[in-house]
Amino acid sequence: MQWTEVKIICDTVADETVLDRIADLFYDLGLHGVVIDDPHLQPDENWGPDAVMPPPHYAVSGYFPQNGEHDSNIDHLQEKLKTIKELHHFPTHLAFKSIDEKDWAESWKAFFKPIKVSHNIYVKPTWEDLASDPEDIVIEVDPGMAFGTGTHPTTVMCLQMLQKHLKPGHSLLDVGTGSGILLVAAAKLGAKTMLGIDSERLATRIAAANLARNGIAPDCVGVIQGHLVEGIGHRFDIIIANLLTEIIVGLLDHVQRVIKPAGIFICSGIYAGHQDRVLESMQARQMHLLETRELENWVCLAARP
Repeated sequence: MQWTEVKIICDTVADETVLDRIADLFYDLGLHGVVIDDPHLQPDENWGPDAVMPPPHYAVSGYFPQNGEHDSNIDHLQEKLKTIKELHHFPTHLAFKSIDEKDWAESWKAFFKPIKVSHNIYVKPTWEDLASDPEDIVIEVDPGMAFGTGTHPTTVMCLQMLQKHLKPGHSLLDVGTGSGILLVAAAKLGAKTMLGIDSERLATRIAAANLARNGIAPDCVGVIQGHLVEGIGHRFDIIIANLLTEIIVGLLDHVQRVIKPAGIFICSGIYAGHQDRVLESMQARQMHLLETRELENWVCLAARP
């Protein structure tokens, strides 16, 4: 398949809020794996060796499949970008590049290095080596070009929340499973049964492949295509959802039906400053907030029904 890389290049020093707003344009169109370039960002101490050089400009990039929705999606992106530029008086210009899937799949790998998520959880790509101790939890991921690597702040916080709240023997539902990284982590943390659901067929294939790659037994985990929790007929100890704010708010209408009375709902994908919408919805449904985490302007919440 052919893809179009759309890079929105910032002509001045960028404010994080503006970059997040631009990235949100891609997410609203259903894209995953959006790349934000920051020339001043230094590699984290937990990254492996041979980290790539910083980019020359602030920029946000997304990848559109060249299908029947390609032109309308790019037109929609450009129209929404005009609003941001007018609102923030922020100059940008666009660069377009057609990419073959095979070429892209190889070139982007330079940007994905092993990362330490907690004191003993590591996320690493399948093509990188990592020296680890026997007690470490190492999650191997090959996300494919349509899904994130697991190093995004929202995923990192979800992994940290899982490590804190998931107990051996728990059941888990991962809503919007993507690459399946949270399912792999849950299994390695001792979950007994797990189910991942995603609206995209490609996600179910990638998640299943990553589960197999990490040696997760197929009899304890399933991955299905579906919308949020529609069609789910039983309850779980933990429900986790790394989605967008508005989707999480809508999901809260259905959480009570699929979570156990003493269960825990973990959600992220929430911009800092937008969490009040989620908190108000939780409060309206008499959910009890257990914990809030924030990392790089993103928020992760844990609550009980």
